[in-house]
Formats: sequence, structure tokens, C-alpha cells
Amino acid sequence: MSLGFDSSLTCKVDLLGKRAAALKKARQFFENAGYIEVDCPSLVKRATIDQHIDPIETELGFLHTSPEYLMKRLVAAGMNKIYQIGHVFRKGEIGKKHNPEFTMVEWYHTGFAYEEMIKETLEFLQTFLGTFETKILSYQDLFINFLQIDPLHTNVQGLQKAAELNEVSIDDNLDFDGWLNLLFSHVIEPNMAMDTYYVITDFPPSQAALSKIVNDKAKRFEVFFQKMELANGYFELTDQEEHIRRFEKENFLRQQMGKKAYPLDEKLLASIEKLPECSGVSVGFDRLLMLSTNQDNIESVLPFSFDQL
Repeated sequence: MSLGFDSSLTCKVDLLGKRAAALKKARQFFENAGYIEVDCPSLVKRATIDQHIDPIETELGFLHTSPEYLMKRLVAAGMNKIYQIGHVFRKGEIGKKHNPEFTMVEWYHTGFAYEEMIKETLEFLQTFLGTFETKILSYQDLFINFLQIDPLHTNVQGLQKAAELNEVSIDDNLDFDGWLNLLFSHVIEPNMAMDTYYVITDFPPSQAALSKIVNDKAKRFEVFFQKMELANGYFELTDQEEHIRRFEKENFLRQQMGKKAYPLDEKLLASIEKLPECSGVSVGFDRLLMLSTNQDNIESVLPFSFDQL
């Protein structure tokens, strides 16, 4: 048994004061914009269904990976502008940018166009990070600019060739989207300019998640700054049958990866029939704090990382 005092906590005192101030600033931003704060529970009965995200299971249910499903039920019930700042949980996510428990800022606005949500997301990020050059690129243009390859008019062999040219290790087990994700994370992201906001829009339909598809393009966006993903937003899907199809596809892909499939959330699906046109976005608060305080490890801005428990 080791009873030595953890002196690393002493070094966090100043940063934790900045964390408290940043939480206050975030809430002030939403109050000024007319949003209502909600506090959805972390313990839920149905897991989020995503091939890449694994929930932490308990005897009673799951620790949520995002408040998305419950917040959408509130929007369907008539709440037009809501936000939540709270802890979310994801199994196996540990590293310099990841902790199994982290703080997410998520908000929804009905009748709010996709482009308006992008603008508001940038305003929120700039509240903490300042104003810098912003580049808004479609997913297609991003790949053409960085890799000289059109992701909408190529195949696995074309993506493999691009990987070889950029000295990225070949993995024969990847599907088309797997190759896109690999090239994005190993070639595009590391070569983004540091002091520039990159807003990536109009993803391939295969990467729509729960966003609408318009003219064969998924109306979702991601925001990167200093080579780090900070925000992920959707023009929200409001078709119940399409939700079911996408959830079933994600469960199939999970099983193909040797993962567990999960029951569909019937209460969410029932609410989708009443979900109005809206946009939603989530921001990783801890990553935002890392950048605003010049830290290179998420552990520095958490009161306790998982390794310190």
C-alpha cells in the first residue's frame, strides 16, 4: 500500500481555477444567446449505438456517451433552445486527448439552419480561443486539397495508393470509410495549420451518423483548431424509419467488429416523429480548456484523470 501524497494535484490548483472560470463563461454565452440549461441523467437504460463508441455498462444500464438522445426527446417535447454541460463516459478512451470520463457541451436549436449553427459554434469557440483565420471546406475539397484525391469519386484501391504515397501503414482489413478515416487522422489532421479554424462540411452519406442527407451530402460539420477536433454538429435527422435503418446498420457493423449490438431506444424513436427541424452540436470542453491554457495533455485540466483515481 502506498500512502504518499499525490503532489501533482498541487500543480493543478491554478488550472482548476481557470476551469471554473471557463465553465462560468460557457454558461454566460448560452444565457446571453437565450438558451435554457438542462440536466439530463448520466445513467440511462439504452446505449448510444455507434460502431466507434463503446459505452460503460452498469447493473442498471449504461453511463451515457452523450446526452444526445435525451436532449432530442426534450426538443421534441417543445424545448426550442437547450444546452447541457455535463460528464459523459466512453469505454477505452485513454490518452493525451482522451479520458474515459470527460465534459461535453451540447446544444440544440430548432429552426436553426446548418450554416447558422456553424457560425454560432465558431462564436462559442472564439470566446475561449480568440479570433483566427477560418477555413470552411467541404469534406470533398479537404481531401482534394491535402491528398489530391476526390473521396466521392474513388475506391478502396485509390485510397490505398494515397496512403502508400504518404507513407501510411496499409491495413487490408479496412473498408472504404475506414480508409477515409485513416487518411484523415494520419495525413490531413497533422498537416492542418496551427492557428486556423478548419470547418469541415458536407460529409459523404456513409458518414452521416444522425444528420440529414441533402443532395447526396451529409449535413454535418466538424471544427478543428491546432490540429485537434473540438466540435461535431448536425442538421438533425427527423425521419423515424431512417433512424431505425441507421441504427441497425451501426449494430451490424459493431457485430462485424466483434462488438456487442444494442437494443434500439424506443422512446427516442417515438420522439423523432415530433422532432422539429433543428441543428445540434457537441464540443469537448476539456480539449477546449487544454488549448486555451496551452496544455498538451487532458490530464492537466481535469481535477482527477482516470490514472489519478
